[in-house]
Amino acid sequence: MSERYRPIELGDTGADAVRAAFYNQVLYCRANDAPVTARIVAALATLLDAPATGFARRIAEWPGAPLADALPLRAAGGLHALHLAGVAHELAPIYADADGINDTAIVAGVVRRHEATLLPWLDGPPQTNEAGRSSSFIAAMLWLTEQGLPPQFQCLEIGSSAGINLMLARYHYDLA
Repeated sequence: MSERYRPIELGDTGADAVRAAFYNQVLYCRANDAPVTARIVAALATLLDAPATGFARRIAEWPGAPLADALPLRAAGGLHALHLAGVAHELAPIYADADGINDTAIVAGVVRRHEATLLPWLDGPPQTNEAGRSSSFIAAMLWLTEQGLPPQFQCLEIGSSAGINLMLARYHYDLA
């Protein structure tokens, strides 16, 4: 892939728009330190050349605007859910960002075996919040700890981060 984004408008539709959305998503992920998502999206993009599953055909023939619909992230979200659920163990090397593996073959196999589970992931937009966006929240928790925050407390969130701030035990920051 060259390092230039392909021109695409938010409302563009059709096969070229789908390919451009996947291509640009890979570049965006690489540029924003999300190499694993870049690998997953790049592997998914290869399935569009000769869609062998209903999942790949549905993506390739997307009727809407793939950029506006965040189509690459919908598809990637489905694979991530399979990985998190532990039902597609072959994805583990990709999510570990291991070298020397065939991402395309792995993703194609997972899509074939888990198509029924993956198809509904294309029905709605993904939740793209990341723990990195919660840095101010963790800073506040550290400050509250210094003020005597008890070890057990109730944390309520209005939902703007889809609950990510409620999962403090699942991530950490290395402050060097």
